Amino acid sequence: MRKNFKNALKVIGINLLIAFVLVNVIYWSIPTVAAISDLFSTIRPNRASAAISPSYSAVDADWLPAYQREKRRTKTVYRSFVGWRTDAFAGEAINIEGPYLQRRTTNSAAPGAKSAYFFGGSTMWGSGSNDAGTIPSQFAAIAGFRAENFGESGWVAQQSLAMLMQLIQEGHRPDLVVFYDGINEVYVKCVEGFRFGSHRMEARIGAVLRQNVNPASFTAFLAPALEVRDHLTSRLTRAVSENPDYHRDCDANPKKAERIADGLLRDWDVAGKLVKSYGGKFVAFLQPVLMFSRTPYDHLRGRSFRREFNGLRPQYEAVYPLLRQKVASSGEFHDLIQVLDGDEVVHVDILHISPRGNRRVAKKISETVTSLGLSPR
Repeated sequence: MRKNFKNALKVIGINLLIAFVLVNVIYWSIPTVAAISDLFSTIRPNRASAAISPSYSAVDADWLPAYQREKRRTKTVYRSFVGWRTDAFAGEAINIEGPYLQRRTTNSAAPGAKSAYFFGGSTMWGSGSNDAGTIPSQFAAIAGFRAENFGESGWVAQQSLAMLMQLIQEGHRPDLVVFYDGINEVYVKCVEGFRFGSHRMEARIGAVLRQNVNPASFTAFLAPALEVRDHLTSRLTRAVSENPDYHRDCDANPKKAERIADGLLRDWDVAGKLVKSYGGKFVAFLQPVLMFSRTPYDHLRGRSFRREFNGLRPQYEAVYPLLRQKVASSGEFHDLIQVLDGDEVVHVDILHISPRGNRRVAKKISETVTSLGLSPR
């Protein structure tokens, strides 16, 4: 009897040991597999790069595959007051560097050239472009200023204003400050339930803060598995996450549309006063958007494009005419809605443009700055 009992305990012990080993193998293999998956997703070739989009020129084929790989590898980090910045990164087409985590600007300005600081969302940051193809880099080449890129993906003008305030508080005195906004004011602030002061990540940051997981809890033990679950969900719904299936209501809420338009001009006005207070020059531009540009986009037509275009169009039609009217009556801000008009293909998606589109924008900004009597020396 005692022998049978010992054998039973032995079997139970062996089974428990096997179970313990299996659980730990599964527990630690999940984040490992996820990391390996991320690695291979960044090094395997992008099928889309095999056929260069009509938005790009032939020379772009040299850097575009590297850009596509590197863009998937970039990470976002939290930053007080402004919300987030793209983390430091060193690549062939994308470089993020310095204490402010800026996209690298290609400068060839002469010693002593005046400085120009650029602010905006992903179009200013340079989505779809290598470092040399961003608006600040091309402006530097055209106008001869020493340009700095403070744009960030997803930012609205209020975040750019907060960044500008931080820079001025820390002693920066750029000769020229350029704000380039409009697209994200609609894309972000028209989401139903978002407050006027909301930014894109408000709900996500709030959810993380509410979790408050006890390190000794079972939930904390399962953290790697939960992380991979979220990772896989994100991968499977990437198309949706990049264009969140939010309900936007500016088309049904004229007061909200009006407030968004008024708010952008107030942000510009405050930024302008800050810059002028130390003797600098400030210019602000309303971004071109596909819905109001006479620009070819047949290459973008597809089911997902049509769904996104049809969903966003009423929102831009509700807000952009108000913005254009207010910009025109301001007498000090500038409308770039028509800067991309023509037969040249420049759009890489609904919201972003290629380096040759950025060059058009940079050239127009340079012409505007020159008309205001500001030279690079």
